[in-house]
Amino acid sequence: MKAAFAVALFMMVSVTAKALDPVMYIDKDGKEQWVTDYKVITGYETVLTKGWYVIKGEIFTGDDITRAMSIEVRGNVHIILMDNCLFHYDSWWGFVDGKEENAFNNFSTLNIYSQSFGDKMGRMVMKLGNRYAFNTYKLNIYGGNFDITDVGNSGYAIHSRYVSIWNGKINIHGKPSMSVGVLKLYGGEITCRPISIDTEVIFGQSSVDLVCNFEWSKSVSDIFKFSGTSRTVTIEDGVVLTIGDKTYTGRIPWQDLEGEGWYDYDSSLTVTSKTDPEVLAIDAVTSNLPDDKSGWFTLNGTRLNAQPEVPGIYVKNGKKVMVR
Repeated sequence: MKAAFAVALFMMVSVTAKALDPVMYIDKDGKEQWVTDYKVITGYETVLTKGWYVIKGEIFTGDDITRAMSIEVRGNVHIILMDNCLFHYDSWWGFVDGKEENAFNNFSTLNIYSQSFGDKMGRMVMKLGNRYAFNTYKLNIYGGNFDITDVGNSGYAIHSRYVSIWNGKINIHGKPSMSVGVLKLYGGEITCRPISIDTEVIFGQSSVDLVCNFEWSKSVSDIFKFSGTSRTVTIEDGVVLTIGDKTYTGRIPWQDLEGEGWYDYDSSLTVTSKTDPEVLAIDAVTSNLPDDKSGWFTLNGTRLNAQPEVPGIYVKNGKKVMVR
């Protein structure tokens, strides 16, 4: 009996000795949360299964054959970047979708958090070989300092179906920036080239202001390039959006959305806000327009002899124009 009790006591002491220290992270609302069940990233991981992970200190990975050439994300994965940590990643691929999870539509989700939003914020420095830094089905960035580059200048830094950026600092250079189905921008600082969007971009607000620095561009139509047949821009209630020398509060005039990538004759664009869901809705201009698109037309393709006097949306020289 005494021997059994001693063994049990030894096991209890051993388990207690191995307990992990609680790690703090900041959630999407800017509030501190804590996690005690996690794994510490070593730099030799090739697969991350669902659960929590912590990066601390200075970690090197992907730079030789003994380390990961890609990191597969399976299920819902959470990574906390501890203050002052530095994660070096030099490889062909970055964090990729775990295909084993897709059989039951359990697509991978990568969530990245920080412990602060200042100079101590944990960093990821990623140098990629013509491929993606993040290629998971969903990507949620709640904090962290990301520096992504590629000397090959190809392959998007972020290539995901759904991307939400709440806070943090993202710097993408020497590489195409993002190819996203739905992009939600809430806060943080983003420096990158124009972004390719399939269907929707949403401007919201979080505990930290959103600052976007887009290369080559000062206009809305140059920043986001749409590819899907249904396009939507949403400015949430209370958000003030400044692009170039223009400021928008719950409304983007349709004239500022004209441009290649935003509009063509086979697609439609809708701009909405929470306060005014009918801000703007532009129906598709059908293909029955004549080959010669010079002059004035109605939206159904009827040519007009002169500029219309009745207020509304018309097509002039192949572009939509608001007559007031």
